Amino acid sequence: MSFCQWRLATGRASALRTVGMLQMRKCRPLPSIKCMPIHISAYWQNDEDDILNKAVRLSRATLDIPIQTNDLIQSIDSYRPKNTKPVLNNQKYDKLTNDLDMSFTVPQLRQYLKTHEKVVPKKHRKSQLIQHIIHDLWGFSSQEMVKQKALMRKKDAIQKHFKTNRRELFFIIGDNGDTLQTIENENNVKITVLIDSNQFIVEGLSKDVDAAQHQIRKYLDFTEILVDYPTLKPGVTPEDLIATTTPILPEISKETRTFIEFVNDKIELTALSSKDLDYAKRLLSQTFTELNITAVKSLHAADETYLRYRRAKNIDYLLFLPVHDSAAMPVTTKKHGWSRLSESRIEDNYNNTLYHHLTTTAEDSVTELEEIQQSLMPKPIPSVETNILLEARFGNLLFQNPKVGESPFLQPPINSAFSVYQLMKLMKDNAYRRFFFESHPPPFISKRYLPVLNGKTLHRRSAVLEYVNKNMLINLGTADSGNDSIDAIGTLERLQVEYVIGEDGSLSLEHVMGEYGRRVIDVIGWKRDIDLRLLAKQSVFFANDINPVPEHLIRKPLPSAVEAVLAQCRLTGYSDFYCPPSLDLGASETMNLVGVSFKNEARYLDEEKGCLISISDIDTQQSRTRHTALSATPVEMDDEISQTWSIPSNGFRLWTSFTDVLGNIGRRWHYE
Repeated sequence: MSFCQWRLATGRASALRTVGMLQMRKCRPLPSIKCMPIHISAYWQNDEDDILNKAVRLSRATLDIPIQTNDLIQSIDSYRPKNTKPVLNNQKYDKLTNDLDMSFTVPQLRQYLKTHEKVVPKKHRKSQLIQHIIHDLWGFSSQEMVKQKALMRKKDAIQKHFKTNRRELFFIIGDNGDTLQTIENENNVKITVLIDSNQFIVEGLSKDVDAAQHQIRKYLDFTEILVDYPTLKPGVTPEDLIATTTPILPEISKETRTFIEFVNDKIELTALSSKDLDYAKRLLSQTFTELNITAVKSLHAADETYLRYRRAKNIDYLLFLPVHDSAAMPVTTKKHGWSRLSESRIEDNYNNTLYHHLTTTAEDSVTELEEIQQSLMPKPIPSVETNILLEARFGNLLFQNPKVGESPFLQPPINSAFSVYQLMKLMKDNAYRRFFFESHPPPFISKRYLPVLNGKTLHRRSAVLEYVNKNMLINLGTADSGNDSIDAIGTLERLQVEYVIGEDGSLSLEHVMGEYGRRVIDVIGWKRDIDLRLLAKQSVFFANDINPVPEHLIRKPLPSAVEAVLAQCRLTGYSDFYCPPSLDLGASETMNLVGVSFKNEARYLDEEKGCLISISDIDTQQSRTRHTALSATPVEMDDEISQTWSIPSNGFRLWTSFTDVLGNIGRRWHYE
C-alpha cells in the first residue's frame, strides 16, 4: 500500500468523506507512489491537517481529475523560457524537456496543445507532445537540432546562378535589402548578390529554389519610360547635368522605388507601378529645378542680393569659410560642398546703413536700406487683390564649391581674400549655385521677448504642406511635350496648408494660404556673421464657415478642389503625414506637392515694436532632415495685456519697427 493510500484509509472522518466523494466519480485505482513527481518526504510534517490537505490534492491529481484549463495553461506557460533567442543550449533544452515530462501528464499536455489549436495524432507519445510544445508552439530549438538541420539541408541543397543587370538587382534587393530578405524568409533559401559581376546565387532545396525564382520574376515585372533632358540654362551642358544629378539619384530612387539612369541623351525611369513612375517624375522635376541648372528659376532663389558695406569695392577683405551639415541640408544640397562669406576682420559698425548691391549691372553698387525696401516691394497684380505679408529668416547665404578631385567639401570658390568686385563677378557665373541655409539661433536670443502660450504650454506642433504650380517646375515629359511657363498674370503660384497637431494626434486646420507672387532678397552680413533673408508674399487666405479669416485680411472662398484634398489629409505617424500629391484648380492652376514638414514651434512677442518671433525645430518628411530656424513677422498689437495681435494686410506699414527688431536680433546673434 502506498503512503497516500494508507493516509487516506487511516485519516480523520473528513478525509474519508473526501475520498468517498472521489470514489463516487468512478475514478481508476490510485497509482503507486513511484509514478508521482512529488517525493514522500515532502509530506512528513508535524501539522496533521496540512498533511491531509496535501494528500487529498495529490490524490486528485493522480486520479486524473481535470483541473481548471486556465490554471493548466498558466502552469505550463510558467516553464516557458524568458529568453528571446530561439536557440537554447543543449543543457537548458534537455532540462526543459525533463521538467515538462516530470510535471505534467499526457492528457494535460494534450489539453494544452488543444487550447492553442494544435491538433496532434493520438499515437504520439509524451516525448513527442513535449517537442510539439517546445519547438512548434514556443519556437525554441536546441543547438544540436539547429546543427543537424543545417547538415541535412546542406546535404540536400543545390545552388543556382543567375545572370542579371543593375536595374534588375535594384528591384531584387529592394529598400535596404527588404525585398531580398522577404524572398529568403518566405522560401527558406539563401541569396548571395554579386554586384560587381551582375549575378546572384540562390541556395536551398530544389523546390525552395524554384519557388524563390518564381517570386523573383514577380519583382521584375516592371514598366519603363524614357523622358527628354530638361531645358538647361545657358552655359550648362548635358555633362554638367549628369555630373550634378548623379550623386542625388540614389536618394530619389530609394524614395520613389524607381530605377533612374541616363541612357543615350534620355532619362530612363523603371518602376513596378505607374504611381511610382509619376512620383519619380515629380521628384526628379523638383530636383532639377532646385539645382538651378535649368531654364526654370529655383523655387528658393533670391531676386536680389546685397552685402553690408564694410570696405570699398576693390579692397580684398572677404573670405570663404567651409560649411556643411548633412543632417540639416536637403538632398539636393548635402551632396555638394558649400562655403559662406566672412571678413578678414569683422567690425561691429552697426550705424552703417550702406549696402553693396551685388546683383546690379549699374556702375555704382552702393545703396541704402530704403532701396532694399523698394526692391522688396512686389508690383501690384491688376486682376487680383492680395495681402502683402512680410517675413524674415536668419542664416547664411552659401556658395557651392567647385568639384576639385574626389572631395568638393573643403575647396572654396576663391581660396584667398577677395574684393566685392570679384564677388560680383562670381555671382554672375552659373556654375556657382547659391543656397540660403537657416542657422540654429543662439540659446538665449529669446530672453528679452514675451513668450506666447499655446494653452498651458509654450510649444505647439504643426504640419505644413507646400504645393506649387506645376509650371514653376521643369516639365519632364516625353519627346513630344514641351515646357509650359507661368507668365499668366494673376495665376496662383503656391498653396500652403497648415494644421496644428493636438496632444492626442488630432488635426486642427490653422490656415490655407495662396500666393500669387513673392519677392525674395538676401542681405549678407546683416549683423556680425549672420545673413538675412527677407520675403514679401502677395497672398490671400481661403476661408469657409469652419475656418474663418479675420475681416481686415483679403480672403476668398475655399475652392471645392482644396476641400476635397483637405478631406483626404491625415496623420499616419509622429512624423508622417498623408496628403494627395497634386490638386487641380483649373485654368493652369494644377498644384504639385513639393514638401511636408513638421514644426515644434515656440513663439515670442516684441510688444513694443510689434513683432512675432518663432523658433522652430523643423523635420522634413521627404528628405528626413532636421534643423532649427528663427523667423520673424511684423504684427499689430490689439491688446498688450491679453497678448492679442493681428497680422497686417500690408506688412510694409510696419517696415521701420520691423527692421529695428531684425537689427536687435542680429546684434545679439553670437554664441558664447
